[in-house]
Amino acid sequence: KNNETINLGKKNTGYSPNDIRKMFLKIKRETKMETLDLDLFKESFQTLAPKMYDVMSYEHMYFDNWIRGIYKYLSK
Repeated sequence: KNNETINLGKKNTGYSPNDIRKMFLKIKRETKMETLDLDLFKESFQTLAPKMYDVMSYEHMYFDNWIRGIYKYLSK
């Protein structure tokens, strides 16, 4: 616009990284999951937070890899 570049920032999903971390920890605790079982995790995620699940599955093209990455980070 007016010969200036327009920077499009990342879309706000309405969930902070802290909200996502808390949900992942809650799922991990409630399922007593030592190692990631992706199918069980996704089922629990969809049951506990269906809105968050829908938003994140839409926002992240590689949703399974996104879950693995966050879960791996929490395991440290």
